Amino acid sequence: MRKNFLYIAKASNPYENLAIEEYMVKLAEEETLKNHSVFSLLLWQSDNAIVIGQNQNANRECNFDVVKDRNIKIVRRKTGGGAVYQDLGNLNFSFVISKDIYTKEKVFEFIIKSLSTIGINAHFSGRNDILVGEQKFSGNAFRHFKNVSLHHGTILISTDLDLAERCLTPDKFKLKKHSVTSVKSRIVNLSNIVKINVEEVINALIKTFKECSDGEIIVPSFDDKILSKMTSEFADEKWIYSKNIDDSLVIKTFQGNVRFHINEDNGKIGSCDYETDILEDDFLKDFFAGLSGVNIDKESLINYKDSIEIEQSFEMDILDLICEKIINDMVNK
Repeated sequence: MRKNFLYIAKASNPYENLAIEEYMVKLAEEETLKNHSVFSLLLWQSDNAIVIGQNQNANRECNFDVVKDRNIKIVRRKTGGGAVYQDLGNLNFSFVISKDIYTKEKVFEFIIKSLSTIGINAHFSGRNDILVGEQKFSGNAFRHFKNVSLHHGTILISTDLDLAERCLTPDKFKLKKHSVTSVKSRIVNLSNIVKINVEEVINALIKTFKECSDGEIIVPSFDDKILSKMTSEFADEKWIYSKNIDDSLVIKTFQGNVRFHINEDNGKIGSCDYETDILEDDFLKDFFAGLSGVNIDKESLINYKDSIEIEQSFEMDILDLICEKIINDMVNK
């Protein structure tokens, strides 16, 4: 039996809306334990916020002079990838879907099909972008739980792109890899393509959701105390500013950058801290967690790296670069 959950958030508080998203993951996991398949969609908006990836450094991604002047909220989500500016001209979507029926491609097809009904001819590009022509209007990120997958993203409709460019301070290498000179030159509002507004996009997504749903559509309900606690956790400055690495080693790749700091402990690696804007970065969490206790010598580092099970080739390429950086900067110093 499938459970179809649809929720349109009323508030524009990004902390609350990310808490609702997390709550929907919780509900979906509970339904899967009852042998229910889950297909959920949350639509929400944030008013004047910069949303950074789970392992990014807010101080490195944001222009705080503009942030303070325009009273822009800084928000840390629990998925990887880079920072985005959001206002009421942007629509966020969050799919929470049972793993047995989820694929990234199906979600992209859902978005593209929905937008085609209002005159937008879009296509999927790379690992997480949806484009019109060569310009991006939607970035996506993913996280996989025990029984469900979270896939969320943005849809730029009438966002203030000038303010977005002033707020964000992306690494120049990231712009170079996309062959652009600025954030603004790479992205586009859908209202510049077709005369549409946010409400029309919401209606198009709801229409497609109803067509795809197998059975009754349910509006989920949330316990106010639990939701309030989750909201407070997202708004906690300790969470928002939890990544702040200064004295560090850095590698830059086409998948994203990794900045890391390693504490030495009697010839062995002690604790490790890292930042990254790589999209699906769980392999880095596992790598750095296991690195503690490894001898700081070339043979030990390479043996440890080679012992790790890797799903995608680019992940091993990145680990090769990290080990090379450690060897050059710590072993051969």
